[in-house]
Amino acid sequence: MHRDRIFILLLASAGYAALALLAPYFDPSAAWDYRLDRTQAIARARQAAARFYALDVSGWEPKLKAERRNITAYYLSRHPQSSEAASLSPIRTLVLLAEPGTGQRQIRVELNAAGQPTGYTYSDPSMPLPEAVEARAQEGRASIGVGLGSPAAAPAKPGAPIETSRQAAEAALARLLGNEARRFTLASELKQKEGVRFIWEKATPAEPDLKLRVESLVQDQTIREISLRPIFAPRFLEQYNTHYSPVTLLDALSFLLVALTTLATLIFFSLSVMQRRINYRTALALFGALLLLGVALRIFGSQVEAVELDGEGFRVNLAFTTDERLVRQINFLAQLLVPSSLYALGLTLLWGAGLALARSANPARAASFFALLRGRMTSRFVAGRILIGLLFGGALAAVPYIVTASALFPGVQPEPIPAQHLVSSAPALAALLRPLGYGLFAVFGFLVPLFRVYIRRPLIVRALGLLFGAFWLGDGAMYQPGALAALVVGSMLFIIADYVYWNYDFLAVIVAGLAADIVPAAAALLIQPAAALNASGWRALMGLGTLFFIALLVSRLGRDTRSEDEMAVAPLGADAVLQKAERERLVAEFSVARRAQQHMLPDRPPAIPGYAISAVCRPAREVGGDLYDFLVLPNERIGFVVADVSGKGVPAALYMTLTKGLLASVAERESDPGAILRQVNRHLHEVCRRKVFVTMVMGVLDPATRTVTYARAGHNPSIWRRRDGEMLRLLSAPGLGLGLAGGKLFDRSLQPETIRLGLGDILLFYSDGITEAMNAKGEEFGIERLMDAARRADGLSADAIRDMILSEVSEFLGDTLPQDDITLVVIRVADR
Repeated sequence: MHRDRIFILLLASAGYAALALLAPYFDPSAAWDYRLDRTQAIARARQAAARFYALDVSGWEPKLKAERRNITAYYLSRHPQSSEAASLSPIRTLVLLAEPGTGQRQIRVELNAAGQPTGYTYSDPSMPLPEAVEARAQEGRASIGVGLGSPAAAPAKPGAPIETSRQAAEAALARLLGNEARRFTLASELKQKEGVRFIWEKATPAEPDLKLRVESLVQDQTIREISLRPIFAPRFLEQYNTHYSPVTLLDALSFLLVALTTLATLIFFSLSVMQRRINYRTALALFGALLLLGVALRIFGSQVEAVELDGEGFRVNLAFTTDERLVRQINFLAQLLVPSSLYALGLTLLWGAGLALARSANPARAASFFALLRGRMTSRFVAGRILIGLLFGGALAAVPYIVTASALFPGVQPEPIPAQHLVSSAPALAALLRPLGYGLFAVFGFLVPLFRVYIRRPLIVRALGLLFGAFWLGDGAMYQPGALAALVVGSMLFIIADYVYWNYDFLAVIVAGLAADIVPAAAALLIQPAAALNASGWRALMGLGTLFFIALLVSRLGRDTRSEDEMAVAPLGADAVLQKAERERLVAEFSVARRAQQHMLPDRPPAIPGYAISAVCRPAREVGGDLYDFLVLPNERIGFVVADVSGKGVPAALYMTLTKGLLASVAERESDPGAILRQVNRHLHEVCRRKVFVTMVMGVLDPATRTVTYARAGHNPSIWRRRDGEMLRLLSAPGLGLGLAGGKLFDRSLQPETIRLGLGDILLFYSDGITEAMNAKGEEFGIERLMDAARRADGLSADAIRDMILSEVSEFLGDTLPQDDITLVVIRVADR
């Protein structure tokens, strides 16, 4: 344990140190040189709009959006000494100023990263188009005020000559660019329905890939639009498209794997609902937490504001009202809730399906996250996993930067933060509220438990996880990836997360992923020149540090927990003396329970002339959920049962006791195995918790005719070995587990079968504690080894066959303790 802690601390220190050293050089945001914050951007926009349009906009309502201009960033990275660098900006900030009240008059100001205006757009729905003005003027009923200084200046004649509009446009160009305007040449002018559009261009011979263009739209003398834009040569555009957004095999495979994961999620979630294995309370808790997270991010990250500024996103058709204020409020809620709900629903489906799988395959891996959703945030167990995740977050965060710094893949860069964070109302909160990524959630919350249920070899499970994880995690980690670079990054991220998952659990992985997103976001804020953004970066790091110290404190001083889920993994930092005392108390209580449970099993197998029967049940823990029993039925027939309750420990033992009582009660009235299982299922379906079920095989032996009629309710196939090894057959009649489904669905699934035994034949009924026994190498004993043992059973008694199989399982496990209860019933027909 001491070595593990040293390793974790060293890895955490190395990861966070590498990130601190490399981020200022290799994070794409380092080239943004963003000199504004939200307050400064609004102030600059107000000043620029007031100067340009001679309007008092001090009380106008602002909305902001910052967006990356990837092609501009790429050009500057290729031409760092460009003479036009001052006119180019990788980040464009849009500030929309709306007149208070109706909000009809609006001015949109574009700012570059230094805060200089690069464009204006003026909108006034009450201002008619030139054709309408001309028509009204002819009727003598209208006039319109125009002028560069104000949209409502002194009256002028409608339909002003194009020379007048050109003069207004030239004056606006000079106002926008100052002395630099003289280097622009008028390229075209076009009269349109909205007004006259003018285009000026400036070409620099030393930079053949770039020319600057100013485009303006003038309605009479009012400047409706003017903006400075870079125009890139076709050769450069082709180079950019090839480098930045190629359609690669990685894209196709990523899409395919995402589609397969989504389809599998829907299938297994639906099956889990049908089988009543979904814990709705925790699913709703997760959905609620994720919904709040999404809503908070869209508010504090100003994402709704950005979408509204563009006029895009979800819109509600409100034909029942003309109240513009009500329409805006409802659409604001739609922008806020719809994306957040879809995000929360997707992750909840992944978790719901994954939890149903994990609790049967890897319950310890899901325990702490499950406990967190149940509100046990003050337990040492949960806090310890959060602490582990925060420490490993540095290693995950550093991977893209280390790969970029290695120069093995020229041109690749880590994925930067959303530009909108720079102008959000709370950049620190926007950084701290980075949402849970689908990648880690999909791989370790759903795919790995899925593979673990259906694939028994851990090495194959990890190999498949690496395949899916490399695509899931690498595709979103890099900003300008090549396929190979993305796969390398994704593989490295998976290897680290895989180590955390198997040595700790799912909660530690998710927290590590959150930390790996938060710290680079805070670093990106610290890189920018704006002092307010620097302060926000430090506040984000302080928030993460506060969470770290709270987790550390709770992991040392928090409460011990007693639930079955949380006892699956020992709490981090728990006091050794208290743990020892608690273990001694539990051992004493469980020893009593173990003796009571063993007394419930048959004292000895029934004595049947011509048959030898042997049986054993060994719980993996002090008490278990396996069961075998023998039932005396009418007409001198004997019933034999082997069952396995899902789960382990005390809950499984309680349900085992209930199942045994139901069997004994129903067998007093019924002798057909199908009828008995149907009635037992009806009772269990009514009383079992939704995540508990029972698998069972029941056979009825008629000694006189040597026939066995058996029914299998989701249990392992039994083995029928004919004399002298002439035939080896698996008895696998169909049937669902008990308690999973009620009524007709279970009844239709159950199909009893009858076999006729011969002299010297052997029947083996067993639980999965034998076939799924796993050794230190991660190998399982498997059905083939059990069948091979049956082949070698010639001349052995039933007891000798039982002992041989148990011995081979024990030898296979070596020093590894059994992970599940072991139950075996052997029935052998005498040779003569």
